[in-house]
Amino acid sequence: MKDAEKIVLEEFMRAQQEREKRWQELVDRVMQYIESHPFFSKSKPPFDRDFVESLITFYGVETLRLEFKKMTLWLKADPRRQKKNYRRFVVNWLNRRDQKIYLEHREY
Repeated sequence: MKDAEKIVLEEFMRAQQEREKRWQELVDRVMQYIESHPFFSKSKPPFDRDFVESLITFYGVETLRLEFKKMTLWLKADPRRQKKNYRRFVVNWLNRRDQKIYLEHREY
């Protein structure tokens, strides 16, 4: 019985390590995108790993991918829209998106 428990524990630990590895790779890809972005890379304060992990956890990577594209188009459409704090801009944008979804789906 002890051998079976040991095997199960090893499988669990291996799966946990694999999930952690995939998570780190995902965060790395988002960080690379932000660092190479024409606007977000200029942010003061800069985007750090903890901030990006929080964005992914709260909004999800697919939502971020889509909304980053929308933000980029919106910023490119008018050069006067340059921001100093893109972290705040991103959070405000995503929160407004959530408010719109809530209002559209709210039952009266």
